Amino acid sequence: MREATAADYHWLKQHDLRAGFCLTYVQGVDEHETLRHFGANPKTLRPMTLSEAIEIDFEHGGGECVVALTRRFDNWTVAVEPNGWAGTTLGVLLPLSTGTTAISVQANINGDRSFNLAENGELLTSFDPLFPERRGGIQPGTLVPLMNEVGIIRSSDGEHRYIPLAEASLALADRISNTQVTAAALEGTLLGGILGPH
Repeated sequence: MREATAADYHWLKQHDLRAGFCLTYVQGVDEHETLRHFGANPKTLRPMTLSEAIEIDFEHGGGECVVALTRRFDNWTVAVEPNGWAGTTLGVLLPLSTGTTAISVQANINGDRSFNLAENGELLTSFDPLFPERRGGIQPGTLVPLMNEVGIIRSSDGEHRYIPLAEASLALADRISNTQVTAAALEGTLLGGILGPH
């Protein structure tokens, strides 16, 4: 079985999402239902490219994400918000996780970042990858072994090699979901929608 590392997500450095993103993974929920949980207006659902989503966000978002795109990976759906964070909010993440598992990874150029794991409507763990010792949720330590493996928690052996935290966080989500998001997977058209009453 493949074990994801931060190196698998090196593509992010040159990608349109490098300025900011939120990726939300949900198991066993299709694209339409995922967008419904994000509050996407059903009348706006259509295939669109990431470039189109970024342009809509720029024109109408005023710096706030107004678009979510979705892509199915086997039994998981991944919602992609350019420069967004809706997937990190408990109002989206917890209902999305009802009866299943949901993960959100968020980062932007302002230094905001978070990792969240929810299951069956409850937040298991939540943390800022820069401060991984400060964890919330009802099972805050549940991911510690994996956090060590991907480099979010620094080694205590004195060897401090640089690990890009956004990439390591995506590797952690990958290991939990066994879902590798690649730059190629985000090419072409994805089912998207405009969030809120637009």
